[in-house]
Amino acid sequence: MSSHRPPRWARALAHRFLPDDVVGDLQEGWAARLDALGARAASRWYVTQTLRHLGALRSRTSDSEHTHPVSTRGASPVVKGGSLVDRTRQDVRYALRGILRHPVFAGAIIVTLALAIGVTTTAFSVWEALFLRSLPVEAPHELVGLYATSPDEGALNNFRGYMPISHPTMDDVRDRAETLSGVFAFGQYSVTVTTDGTAERLDVQFVSDDYFQVLGVPIGRGRAFSPSEGVVGSPAGVAVVSHAFWRDHFDAAEDVLSRSLVVNGRSIEIVGVAPAGFHGTEANNVPAMWLPAPLFADHPSWGGFLDNRSAQFFFSVARLAPGRTLDQASQEVDRIASDLAVEHPDIYGNQGLQLVPTAAATVAPSLRGTLFGSTTAVLGLAVVVLLIACLNVAGLLIVRALSRTQEIAIRSSVGADRGRLAVQLLTETTVLFGLGGLGAVFVSVWAQDAISGIPTPLLGGNPLNVEPNLAVVAFALALTMLAALGFGLAPALRASRADVSLTLRGGTRSLGGRRSAVVRNGLVVAQLTLSIVALVGAGLFLRGLDRAGTLSVGFEAEGMGMVSVELVAAGYTPESGRVYYREVLDAVRAVPGVQSAAVGQWRPLSFSALLPVAKTAEGFADPTVRSFVRADAVTPDYLETVGLELDAGRWFRESDGEESPGVVVVNRRLSESLFGSESPIGRTLVYGPAAAEATVIGLVPTGRYVTLDEDPQPALYAPLSQMYVAEATVFARARSGELPLEAVRQAVQSVNRSVPVYEAVPARDQIAGALWNTRALAALMTGLGVAALLLVSLGVYGLVSQSVRARRREMGLRLALGAEPTQVLIATVRGVLGLVAVGATAGVGLAAVLSRPIAPQLYGVSATDPLTYVTVVMTLAVVALLSAWIPARRAAAVDPVDTLRADG
Repeated sequence: MSSHRPPRWARALAHRFLPDDVVGDLQEGWAARLDALGARAASRWYVTQTLRHLGALRSRTSDSEHTHPVSTRGASPVVKGGSLVDRTRQDVRYALRGILRHPVFAGAIIVTLALAIGVTTTAFSVWEALFLRSLPVEAPHELVGLYATSPDEGALNNFRGYMPISHPTMDDVRDRAETLSGVFAFGQYSVTVTTDGTAERLDVQFVSDDYFQVLGVPIGRGRAFSPSEGVVGSPAGVAVVSHAFWRDHFDAAEDVLSRSLVVNGRSIEIVGVAPAGFHGTEANNVPAMWLPAPLFADHPSWGGFLDNRSAQFFFSVARLAPGRTLDQASQEVDRIASDLAVEHPDIYGNQGLQLVPTAAATVAPSLRGTLFGSTTAVLGLAVVVLLIACLNVAGLLIVRALSRTQEIAIRSSVGADRGRLAVQLLTETTVLFGLGGLGAVFVSVWAQDAISGIPTPLLGGNPLNVEPNLAVVAFALALTMLAALGFGLAPALRASRADVSLTLRGGTRSLGGRRSAVVRNGLVVAQLTLSIVALVGAGLFLRGLDRAGTLSVGFEAEGMGMVSVELVAAGYTPESGRVYYREVLDAVRAVPGVQSAAVGQWRPLSFSALLPVAKTAEGFADPTVRSFVRADAVTPDYLETVGLELDAGRWFRESDGEESPGVVVVNRRLSESLFGSESPIGRTLVYGPAAAEATVIGLVPTGRYVTLDEDPQPALYAPLSQMYVAEATVFARARSGELPLEAVRQAVQSVNRSVPVYEAVPARDQIAGALWNTRALAALMTGLGVAALLLVSLGVYGLVSQSVRARRREMGLRLALGAEPTQVLIATVRGVLGLVAVGATAGVGLAAVLSRPIAPQLYGVSATDPLTYVTVVMTLAVVALLSAWIPARRAAAVDPVDTLRADG
C-alpha cells in the first residue's frame, strides 16, 4: 500500500505544518500524477511541493519583527504543466472546497445571483413569449395581418389604428391579390357550449374554411373544414376543437370524432382536433374551438353581418405568395383599397387597408403597444436589479480578495505566475456564478409555472403561455456567463496583483489603499444610481395606480352589480327576447334592497365591437363624415341604474319601441365628431351595418368605455327595443349599502333556467379588472424596487465596514491625537452622504430618460413627477445612512491603544 501513497515523512510534515486545503491539493495532485507518470514521479512531485510550501512559511516567519502573523489557510499549490483538463478539474475542486469552507459568504452570493438571474429570466420569458416567439405554423415569416385603417379618432382609440375588416372585404382581397397565396378571416366571440349536459361560456373563433390550410397547421386528429362548410347558408354544423379542450372535456378520448356538442343551442359535430401547442394566431385570443364563419350568420344579434360590408367584425391574416415581399403586397393591397373606395364609396370612402408582419406578433396589434411598454418596463427593471446584485457580488468578491492577499502571496512565492492565479480565481468566481445560475433555473421555473396559471384580463382572461424554450435557456446561460465575466474578472485580476514581499511584511494593506477605496466607492455609486432608476419606476407606477383610482369612469360603481345572460342557446327570437328582458327586470326589481334595474349590451370598461355611424345631410348619409363608435343597446332605466348623467335633451322612454321612430343618445365626443360645436339634439344619423336612421334626442358626457387610459371615444346609446341583442348584462342598484348580488342572480335565473347566467360581479370588480395591468405592474415594480433598496443597503453596509477595516490604523491615530469619537462618526457618515449625492444625481438624470416610454401608462402622472423623485431620493438617503450607522459607530468606538499595538 505504501507504493500507493506519498512518502510517510512528507505526509507527516504536510499534515503538521500546512493547512488542510493545501494538504488536500497536494493529495489530489499526487493522485493525478500517479496515473499519468507513475509512483516515483508522483512521490517526487509531492516532496518537492511540500518543501516549497514549508520554505515559504519559514521565509515569512523569519521576516522582520513587525510582520503580522499570517495564516496560510486557503493557499493552494499551482503547478505548472499538466493538461488543461487536469488544471481545470483541480481549479474547480479547489473552488468547491472554498465554498464549503466559507458557506455563509458563498451562500450569500449564490442566493443573490439565483434570485436576480431567476427574476430577470422570468421577465425575459414573458417578453419573449409575447414579442419574439413565432407562431407554431408553417413558414411564420410569410404571414401578414390585414387590417383596415381610418382617419377617425374613435376607431384609432379602440383598435390603436388596427381596425377589423368585414368578411366581404376579406373575400375581395383574397380574390384580387396576386401577391398573396391565401387569406382567411377570424372573429373571436363568447358562446355557450354544452358538453354532456354541462353548459359553460367559452371563447371560440369563427373562421374561414381555409384557416388551417393558409396557416399550414396539420390537424392532429380528423380533418379541417371543407370549402362547402365555408359557404353562407351551409347547413353543416362542425367544429375543430383545441387540444386542451379535447383533453379537458373528453379526457383525450380516442373516439372524440364521433362525439358532438351544443353551441348556442345548435348541435355541432367534432370533425378535428388541433395539434398540441397551437392556440390560434394571437396570445390574447385563445379559443376553445374553431367554427366555420357561416355559423356566425345564424346568431340573432349578428345575422346578416357575414355578407355585410359595414360589419367590420373580423380580423384577417394572409400569406405572402412565393417570391413576393411585404412591400409588393402592401402596394397591391393599397390598389385594392382604392378600387373598393370607388366601387363602394359609402363604405370605403374614408378607409384604407394595411398589411403588418405577424411572424413575431402573437399579440393583437391593438394591445401590442400597451403590453410592449409594460413588459419592457418590467424586464428593464429586472435587469437593473440584476446589475445591482452583480455590483453587490463584485463588492463582496473584492472584500474577499482583500482577505486573501496573503494566501495569493504565498502561492506566488511557490511558483504560481499571475496569469495562472487569475485563471484559478476566475474559475472560483465562475463556479459561484454557475451555482447561482443553476439556482436561477429553479426560481425561473417556479415563477413561470405561477405566471402560467394566472388569468390575465388584458389577454381576455387567458393565462399567458411562458413555457421555457431554447431562447429562454440561452438567455439564462448567457446572462450567467456575462455576469461571471463582467463582475468576476476584475476582482480576480485585482487579487492576482498582490505584491508578494509587501504583503508578507504588511498583511492586507497592499490592497487596502486609496485605489481600492476608489473601486469600492465606484461600485456603491453605481448601485445607488441604478437603485434610483428602480425606485423611480416603482414610485411612478404606484402614483399612477393611486391616480387611476380617482378617475371618473362615467358610472357609479358603489352599490351596483352586474349579471350577464345569453339567449341564443335557449332559442329566443328577437320578439321573445324582448319579452324575456322585461320579465327579468320585473323579477330583479322585486328583490328586497334593489332600487332599480336595467339591461345593457356591454359591461362598462370591457372590449366591445364598433359600429359605423354617419350623419345625414339632405336625406343621405355622408361617407366622408363617418365614425366607428361604441354602440350600446339599453333599456330606459339604464340612466338611473348605472348613474349616467344627461347633459342635454332627454333619455329613452318606454314609448320608444320597436315600431317608433329611431332615436339615439350620443356622447360629446361623437357629437363633436359629427356636428362640431352645434347642438346634436334633433339631428339625424345612420348607424350599424343595417344603416338604421335615428334622431339624436340626448347628449351625455364622454366616459371611459374600454380602458381607463383611453383617449375620448365617440359612443352612442340606442333603445334595446330598437337594437335587439341576444347577449346582454342585467344591471341592478341597491337602495343603500351592498347589493344582494346572489339574490339578483337567482332572480335572473328564475325567469328561465335554460338561459345561461354567468359573470355575476359587483361593478367595483369591473374597475378592478380594468386596473389589473396597472396593479400587476405596480406590484412587480414595487417588489423589484424593494429588492434594489435591500441590495443597496447591503452594499453601503459592506462599503463602510470595509472602509473602517482598511482605515482602522488611521482612525486609531486620530483618536490617539485627540479627535473625538463623534468627529470620526460624522466623517464616516459624511463620506456616505457624498456617495449618495453623486449616485442620486446620476440616478435622477438616468431615470428621467428611461421613464419616458412608460408615461402613457401612468394615468396622467408625469414621467418626471417631482414628488416621486424627491420621495425616492429621500428614502434612499435615509436607508443609506441607516446602513452606514452601525459600522460608523464601530469606527468611533475604536480603541487607539489596541489599534496602534496591533499595527505596531
